[in-house]
Amino acid sequence: MRVMGRGKEAWRPRVLVLSGPTASGKSALALRLAEKLHGEVISADSAQVFRGMDVGADKADVQQRRRVAHHMIDLVEPGEKARFSAGAFAQQARDAATSIVARGKVPIAVGGSGMYVRWFVHGAPNAPPSAPKGEVQAIAAIQEAHEALGESADDEARWEAAKQRLVQAGDPKYAEQLKNNDYRRLRRALEVVLETGQPMSSFKAGRADEQADQRDPCNLRNEGDWAGVRSGAWEELDMDFRCFFLCPSSRILLYRRIDKRCEQMLRHGILQESFALWKKGLRAGCCSATQSIGYRHMLDLLERYFQSTEHVLEWKRVESTLLKHQQDTRRLATKQMTWFRGENLYRWMDSPDAECEESIEKVANRIVEEFNADRPRPGDQGTRGLVDKEELRALKAYRTELTIFQDLAEQEKVLELLHRMKQEVVACSPVSSAL
Repeated sequence: MRVMGRGKEAWRPRVLVLSGPTASGKSALALRLAEKLHGEVISADSAQVFRGMDVGADKADVQQRRRVAHHMIDLVEPGEKARFSAGAFAQQARDAATSIVARGKVPIAVGGSGMYVRWFVHGAPNAPPSAPKGEVQAIAAIQEAHEALGESADDEARWEAAKQRLVQAGDPKYAEQLKNNDYRRLRRALEVVLETGQPMSSFKAGRADEQADQRDPCNLRNEGDWAGVRSGAWEELDMDFRCFFLCPSSRILLYRRIDKRCEQMLRHGILQESFALWKKGLRAGCCSATQSIGYRHMLDLLERYFQSTEHVLEWKRVESTLLKHQQDTRRLATKQMTWFRGENLYRWMDSPDAECEESIEKVANRIVEEFNADRPRPGDQGTRGLVDKEELRALKAYRTELTIFQDLAEQEKVLELLHRMKQEVVACSPVSSAL
């Protein structure tokens, strides 16, 4: 594509970006778009970079990857030392896009991880990459703050003392913005100021975002905290990004889809994948991979069960974990919509029914038409995921309705699987071996 920019004509490769909340039909639509546009998919999902996390991350299966080439999947092994930042993603995804364009195909970036998508389009803030030495210094500073208070100090006092270390290091502004007990961001901010002598607020985003309101350059995961940050102008970007955000017309419909997907994950193997992580010594929340929704829930269930004296787990314990998984996924979807309302490059449109070929085809044709237009067409943005008073009342009364696991036989399969897992753990324990 040729465009006029900064006084001279310039060619920019065209890239399709497809985002939306979880369970909005992105994956099925991306496959159809790739076939129509002769494209390849670039995954923009923070969980899909980890190997062995297929079901919970909703990766494209082997057959789908044979149909359409996929990039940015299965890059690193899950583990406490496995680090894959949004900055690393942005660079590698850009390299993939360049390679796809060089082969005469269309890059199609697909995912709901707002930070990954944003940095792919606009470039990463110029904050220095995390380094082991700086991380050690930051952790030591926090530990010293805690130890100075003594063992009798409560959590609130310990947090305030740790936050004061950031103030003393030279970044009171960022310390004031931190939410209670957000030690991950505190540690990263300390790391940056100790390494560079500069506060986090001094680092701006690259390329078209130098004037943007970058409130949190160290946040690599929580998209909701970036709500309201505006994108740079379309004309100023180095690629011709055509960005679309899928959003169901009904929030209730989205929530039902999410609840069903969580049940399908439990049926199709997220528990087995979580057990494989557990056997590697990984626990809920110990690293980026096990902080992922779904995996952290299942790992917590496994840990509690394995530490208990129960031989056979009651279904209500599993159901409680499943309900929490569904609830947290619904909250994530809400955060995703909130975040993308602050992005001005996106064309919002109704999401397709991923189980209906006609629905997928209709939305795909509409996107292809707009993708091929000379310029993006903002047009009618619809409700942008906002709910009216009537739906708000319905949401307040919303209750999860299990479908798959209403069946006692399905419940029994999960309980039997858990029982076999515990038997394996007991058989491999030192006490059992000694006996």
